[in-house]
Amino acid sequence: MFLILIPLSFLLIALLLSGKENKPVTRLLIESMLAFSALVAAGTEVLSLFNAYTYKGILTFWSVVSASLLLSVLLQKKQQYLLPLYQQLSEKTKNNKLLAGTLLVLFAVLFIQGVAYPPNNYDSMAYHMSRIAHWYSHGNVSYYPTNIYRQIFQPPFSEWLIGHICILNRSDVFANAVQLFYLGGILLCVVEICRELKLSRTVAVFAMLFIMATPEVLLEATSTQNDVVVSFFVMLCAYYAIRSIRENSFSAALLMALSAGLSTLTKGTGYVFCFPILMTWFLFWATRVVRSGEYRPAWKYAVVPMLFIAVNSTYYYRNINLSNHLFGDYKEGHFIENPGALTLLSSIVRNCAMHFGVFPANEIVEKAVIAMHETLGLDVNDPRSSWINYGTSDVTKFELTKWMHHEDDAANIFQFLLITLAGFAAAFRVSKDSRHWFWFLMLAGFIMFCAMLKWQPWNSKLHTTYFILFAVPTAHALSSLAANRLFQLSGLVAGFYALLVVCFNPNRPFIFAPAYTGHTKITEERFKKYFATHVGYYQDVQTIKGLLGAYRNETIGFDAAERHEYWEYPFYSDIFSQKAPTTFRHIKVENPSRNAKVVEATFPLEHIISYSGDAEILHGGILFLKKTDNEFINLYSPAAGADSTGVAE
Repeated sequence: MFLILIPLSFLLIALLLSGKENKPVTRLLIESMLAFSALVAAGTEVLSLFNAYTYKGILTFWSVVSASLLLSVLLQKKQQYLLPLYQQLSEKTKNNKLLAGTLLVLFAVLFIQGVAYPPNNYDSMAYHMSRIAHWYSHGNVSYYPTNIYRQIFQPPFSEWLIGHICILNRSDVFANAVQLFYLGGILLCVVEICRELKLSRTVAVFAMLFIMATPEVLLEATSTQNDVVVSFFVMLCAYYAIRSIRENSFSAALLMALSAGLSTLTKGTGYVFCFPILMTWFLFWATRVVRSGEYRPAWKYAVVPMLFIAVNSTYYYRNINLSNHLFGDYKEGHFIENPGALTLLSSIVRNCAMHFGVFPANEIVEKAVIAMHETLGLDVNDPRSSWINYGTSDVTKFELTKWMHHEDDAANIFQFLLITLAGFAAAFRVSKDSRHWFWFLMLAGFIMFCAMLKWQPWNSKLHTTYFILFAVPTAHALSSLAANRLFQLSGLVAGFYALLVVCFNPNRPFIFAPAYTGHTKITEERFKKYFATHVGYYQDVQTIKGLLGAYRNETIGFDAAERHEYWEYPFYSDIFSQKAPTTFRHIKVENPSRNAKVVEATFPLEHIISYSGDAEILHGGILFLKKTDNEFINLYSPAAGADSTGVAE
């Protein structure tokens, strides 16, 4: 019930930002989303400071925020703008009935899919959702000992907001809705960027449909991953950069910095995506200052980088304090180790090729890529430029399967071909229309991505932001083809393919087909749906949770060190409904998080959950004996004659 406070606060922010100038409703909404996001980030840090990242703490926070916003709206008589805003929105919908209806249906379908299924992709089970459960049990977002180091060093904004929703709602039912919310914001950004660049309505519609027909976007929009969220902030950064350049606006530059800061607070790739945008803005700004000769007023722009740093300051502080590394990533090996022209070529080719994972293109392209590498004397699976699996020395192999439609590696073949075609069109027209440079700016960012980061099979999800960024320049370059019947038919095929991907979503299918989906159906019980890709763990986890049902409010150890197995969240799936949440502690931690101050180096445990399969586990002077005979995961309890402090009775 109290979950309503969060959307209510957002709507009150929008009303508070409205005014007499009759601001376009799309601009008002993206400004409100930015302000709302900044509020979530600041509020989370304040709550954490007082160990109030709890149900009562978050309820108090949103109650105070909504009451304060409502009071401000009434005092400033902002309610008078409610009717004009509604009329403006109604008019826009009336003038675009087909587009509005199409988008409404798509969002409704995606919302139903996200609510019908719990978070169930591997990353959500490993760290997106698991870290939220740990924060909730600790009462703060400070670092803690964990074998799953991604729970520590990965930027946390998206999970902060998901945490607020899950804790207030006492469940994770709406956890998947966060990315869908920001997808809506991305479409609003498209409208405003087209308005700022004086592009036609046709371009805006084309760009929105381009995004909504991108398989990776649709797959992620119903998950708790964060590529759609970071894409929103990057798009917003681009929008405010354009406004700042065109209007010479200092306030737009500040909002650009805030957007860029929130993008990097959401995902590390935000640095790569925002860099070319920020550098382009800086070059335009510096050129204007030099030409004008007015250097003194320019000093105020020093606030721009300061604001960016301030947004990430607590994240940086925690990382440096724990691992002496600004990003906390002490040995993850994301970056290419043998930079050079041939390595860059290999990286670009492999990153592009992965969007042809649709039969029969997959076989043709895979053979062509391998042949190219052999001709150039390159190893297509070179460990210096390819991802090495966690805890092993195994290099991820380059291969394209017959239908790559999982949210980690989905092929976006139609969008890739359209972007390529748009590049040729833009090259011929850029001399007559400088707005086509936007396409080449995005290309420069993609090349930078390929030059820096190792190839990995799930780079496709990281490309989500580029497909979204390319939407407007691609639509602009190809807008003249919008009336072409063949082009329209191709668009329908692309849209139909995207719907197939949604229906046969491997983790959250509407249509169950074992050959193309996971092992779960939409009609199955919610708990079983967590195991869409790891069905073998279902019985083990269910057995252990059944045994632990009588041990609420105790401290449970989690042992995932030896097998590097990170399937963790299903053990915590009901934690948000607990008034005094069970505390889970990782043991045998060997990464820098072992020095985290949130808990003492030694702590009493009532039970241990382990992937080891050993008959007994000795921890903290206590002998824990195996209590279950499961296939993958087992429960261990103290041997008779010893209490939880390790003292024999």
